[in-house]
Amino acid sequence: MFSNPTTLYGCVAAVAIACFVIYLPAFHNAQAFQTSALKPLLWAPHFAFAVFILAYNELVKLAVRRWPDSWVARYLQW
Repeated sequence: MFSNPTTLYGCVAAVAIACFVIYLPAFHNAQAFQTSALKPLLWAPHFAFAVFILAYNELVKLAVRRWPDSWVARYLQW
């Protein structure tokens, strides 16, 4: 995950831009955005989905390593 610094910087920049648009009051009244700050509880489903995607990817990698000639390795490997 940390071997490609460009991807890491891109992910950090994307999260920073999203936080600026969501939480800085200057963006709340801008004609293009018209946002409001999110309550912390609204972030919970997103984190849960991120954990699900991470677990899914790790299970696929585990299956590909254990059974390299399986259906999982043929159709789900990237």
